[in-house]
Amino acid sequence: MVSLAFVAILVIIGGIIGLIGLWGKFVPGVRRLAGLNPEFGTSSTLIYVGLFWGLILMIIGAVLLLVIVGIFVMIVAAILMILGYVGLIVLGFKLYDVERSGLYLAAGILFIVGIFVPIASFIAWILLYVALGESIKRAEAAPAAPTAPAPVSPS
Repeated sequence: MVSLAFVAILVIIGGIIGLIGLWGKFVPGVRRLAGLNPEFGTSSTLIYVGLFWGLILMIIGAVLLLVIVGIFVMIVAAILMILGYVGLIVLGFKLYDVERSGLYLAAGILFIVGIFVPIASFIAWILLYVALGESIKRAEAAPAAPTAPAPVSPS
């Protein structure tokens, strides 16, 4: 019983930290990316529904773990989180197609490996963070595309 309470506390703490990270920058960034390029819409939806709501359900399930219902809530949360990881994998490969940065490709592959070897997901998050920082620097340094002047109508 004590070990079950300890696991529940760890899941709650980890879930809260994960929510802060996801909701603070990552989910809004992916949603903005999807707004700019519809090609990222599926990834955005999977990440939002899977990871964000999966973590919320995981926290709720951990709170309810002492009641049998918590186990079922955590199973649903795990399924949602798998969908979120699929979104991360798709995002990594789509970003590689757009940016041609090998870090995105490596992150996507490591997210796949991370399904079976959790430390690989940790490394994938770091690579994704580094690659996104480089992409942001490149986008900020690139000159704005000149706009064509509006045609002048004869008076």
